[in-house]
Amino acid sequence: MVKKYLPAQILLHWLVLGFVALQYLLHEPISESFEKRLEGAEGATSGLVALHIFGGTLILVLMMVRLPLRLSNELPAYPKENAPLQKLLSQIVHWSFYGLLFLLPLTGAVAWFRL
Repeated sequence: MVKKYLPAQILLHWLVLGFVALQYLLHEPISESFEKRLEGAEGATSGLVALHIFGGTLILVLMMVRLPLRLSNELPAYPKENAPLQKLLSQIVHWSFYGLLFLLPLTGAVAWFRL
């Protein structure tokens, strides 16, 4: 029997992807607002900025659910024809994405809320 990802894992994958795409789309408003805050301007936030902050927080929360699920469930097998180096590189890329999906919301929060 072929092992498959759990429906919850698939759902979390696509939710995180959707919120990452939203963060990309909302990059400009948060960047402009951050620059204004660095210059000392008051009231430099908007609904789009709040949505970016909410999206980043949600990505972090979803990843906090996703990681234990990933660690506690067996993965589908790698194709047998894949070279060992290919398997190793795919694991490095996979865990690098996990790291980024934790670090980016955290560093964004530190940058935004330290001001």
